[in-house]
Amino acid sequence: MLNIQLKKTSIAVSAVLFASLTQPVYAEETESAVQDDEVEVIAVKGIRASTRANLNAKRFSDTIVDAITAEDIGKFPDKNVAESLQRIAGVSITRDFGEGEKVSIRGTAPQLNQTLVNGQNIASTKWWSLEPSSRSFNYSLLPSELVSALEVYKSPEAKIDEGAIGGTVILRTRKPLDLDANSLYGSAGVRYNDKTESSDPQVSGLYSWKNEQETFGILASLVYQGREQRRDGLEAFGWFDATRADTASSIGKSVPGWDYDTHTGKTASWNWGMGSAYFNQERDRVALNLTTQFRPTEDLDLTLNIINSDLKQTNTNYNYISAHGWAAYMPCTPWNSESDYDLCARIEDYSITDPNGVAALTDYTIGANGYGDYQTNQMQESFSRVATLKTRVIDLDAEYHADTFKLHGQIGYTEADGGYDREDMVNFGHESGSKISISDNGVIDFSFPEELNGKPTDSYDGFDFRAYRWNTRPENDKEFYAQADVTYELDGDVFSSVEAGLKYRDKEHSQTGVTTEGQDYSALLATNPGEFDAGLSPELHESVATENTLTQYALYDLAKIRAAADKVVNPSKATLDKGNVYELTEEITAAYVQANINMGDLRGNVGLRLVNTDVTSSAYELTSGDWFTEESSYSNVLPSLNLSYSITDSFITRFAASKTMSRANYADLVATRTLNPNLSGSGGNPGLDPYDATNIDLSFEWYFSDEGLLSAALFHKKIGSFIFNTTGEATINYDCNQDGTVGADETCIFAMTRPENGANATNKGVELSFQMPIGDNFGVIANYTYSDATGENAEGTEIPLAGNSKNTINLTGYFENELFSARIAYNDRSEYLTGFTFGGANTADSYSQVDASVSYNISDNWSVTLEGQNLTNSEIFHYQNEKFRPIGLYTFGRSFYLSTSFNF
Repeated sequence: MLNIQLKKTSIAVSAVLFASLTQPVYAEETESAVQDDEVEVIAVKGIRASTRANLNAKRFSDTIVDAITAEDIGKFPDKNVAESLQRIAGVSITRDFGEGEKVSIRGTAPQLNQTLVNGQNIASTKWWSLEPSSRSFNYSLLPSELVSALEVYKSPEAKIDEGAIGGTVILRTRKPLDLDANSLYGSAGVRYNDKTESSDPQVSGLYSWKNEQETFGILASLVYQGREQRRDGLEAFGWFDATRADTASSIGKSVPGWDYDTHTGKTASWNWGMGSAYFNQERDRVALNLTTQFRPTEDLDLTLNIINSDLKQTNTNYNYISAHGWAAYMPCTPWNSESDYDLCARIEDYSITDPNGVAALTDYTIGANGYGDYQTNQMQESFSRVATLKTRVIDLDAEYHADTFKLHGQIGYTEADGGYDREDMVNFGHESGSKISISDNGVIDFSFPEELNGKPTDSYDGFDFRAYRWNTRPENDKEFYAQADVTYELDGDVFSSVEAGLKYRDKEHSQTGVTTEGQDYSALLATNPGEFDAGLSPELHESVATENTLTQYALYDLAKIRAAADKVVNPSKATLDKGNVYELTEEITAAYVQANINMGDLRGNVGLRLVNTDVTSSAYELTSGDWFTEESSYSNVLPSLNLSYSITDSFITRFAASKTMSRANYADLVATRTLNPNLSGSGGNPGLDPYDATNIDLSFEWYFSDEGLLSAALFHKKIGSFIFNTTGEATINYDCNQDGTVGADETCIFAMTRPENGANATNKGVELSFQMPIGDNFGVIANYTYSDATGENAEGTEIPLAGNSKNTINLTGYFENELFSARIAYNDRSEYLTGFTFGGANTADSYSQVDASVSYNISDNWSVTLEGQNLTNSEIFHYQNEKFRPIGLYTFGRSFYLSTSFNF
């Protein structure tokens, strides 16, 4: 059930906006893509009809826009909306867990783009604990069966919500009065993944009814999708620069003959640790869409739309680790000049990869310390999470048409709950050495030989139960919105209509949680970990492993550990996790005016949008434990111009110029501060201004047939107020000697990193698109995007931009006749920056994937479909600066969908 709490200002503004509906004014729907009198109405059914409709929407638009239309009710081109979006020129996606989740447009990071449903924001949260809270929409929340069409606006209009620098995606759901009475659709199928070897059910249905007068209709749609997800990973946990003062002294003692230090002028690095990860997740997605439409007259249309999506994502991430950071770094506390360096493990038999002055240890042995003893190095650290994402939307849309004006009003509420309900951390460890080998293709091999005091990996008998704790971190995102728009029809030679509108948004994003960190689990830790053995993992990393890769190891019984832990420490003793609690509110008011141009061959629009945002950020100050609040405010003036000129009936050129903005990530705005044992730290900045950009677009489009297109689009984005992390020294009260207590005068100098405005960036590129039917049954769709993005901080130092792939390629071929249809799609994106760890740039390597589908029409109303996803069994590879410094190599297997569907 929705728990709606509106501020007095929210109620007042909504009353004012809806009162405006009684005045003789109108606004076209915010999400309207094209002029009503210019749209060719197409009955969409099948691949070719869908591609024709997509081209039609693009051709008659007044802006630079691309579209995707469902091939039939409940039949979007891909099982996942993000997977379909990546087929559009300039769009790329992330799929770190085997399913498309985040969208980048024209080289901008996902959080710099926005997704709207029927013209309005939809609340979204994260589930992965290591992911920062951001504004990017999680497409795994929304099944494609609920979507009838979408548009990607690459140039803005004043009437569309602000918030995107790259582009705006508008998803559209169906309305009952647009469908035949008693329309019925259903599908049932199964998904098989060759890595999990599991078969998961997929069921969906839609029913739409309207009365004979076509004045009232109801539509209901329900989707259930099961999905067992497995991801195998070979991971490395950050690379430390050995020229840093705190590591140079330690590694100089641990590695005999080490000369890569501050005196050589070279950068050397070593790895904190590495693991063989086995991630297993049960995803159960249930989505409901209920729409009621009332059209008592031809002039008045009222639509109530309700969306509810629940996605359960219980998961466990096992990781068998060589924790040589603990063995060769932590025991001698290198930040303390009086440390006993003989306590640290020695790094022996090493080789250094140094092709271009960026050196790293890539083959080495973790041995005993200076006293002949082994430190804790052989380790299993795992995290098990209970997570559910819930998204709800209630939206009321009203539209009134008169002879010379139109009115539009919309009011709604959207809320999402996410994060995780409980995360259990379990750590088993043993004192040993290890042998390490790192390849430049991401493969990481390590072992624990008996001669280095290692134990077999098929049991935890004799290990130490080193640590246990559980915590919760629920996240909430909600927004109330109300808007009123007006349009006056004009009888002029230049302007066909003028639109104006007001909008109010009251948005809140928050996180809370409790933890048992610091509770006395000594009775549990005294237990032999071997008592919790739960058999062996499946064979891991089959497609990338060498003979020395750790491909199988013992698992543990989480339920048994959790039950034992809750007996030792009652769950009621969990305390507020103040370092992860915050509240962030944004009160946003916007007004716009837009004049629509229609001069025959020249059409378009020119407009201005004014936006004010008031920010309130609250969190705990970790040292004092006090709750504090910071406030800020900013305003933006956002002009836009879109012009489309038909040189001939088949050749169109477009020009667009605009100012856009994108608000800072939630994680950047919150005041929460995080401190790390290696004396680094990070925190948010509630006073951040939004990103802003000046955009120029130029495109040339040749429609050589109803289904044929050859186009080129040039874009240039100059981004100011770019947010970047800057690091400075800060003296902080902290447990510097790691003895479990914090003295009143105990302080260390931290390298604190926090976001600041001040960097500038430029993103320029070109999109090339080609689409053509071949004969009566075949066709091809291809596009290529080149995006050159560079940035510099306030000091003029060049910085990379996250999310930008310089090259992306999409190629789709299809066949269709009355009985069969088939499609094969290839997607490739070049490497791109994902973020920073310990000062190093993390990069995702280039990635390509092939998907295919084939469908057979048993009758006009009944079909069978087989789809294959990731047929190339592609892997994801992340590295830091150089490929011989891997961060993670991940595989998630191929997925196959067999389904049957009917439509009456």
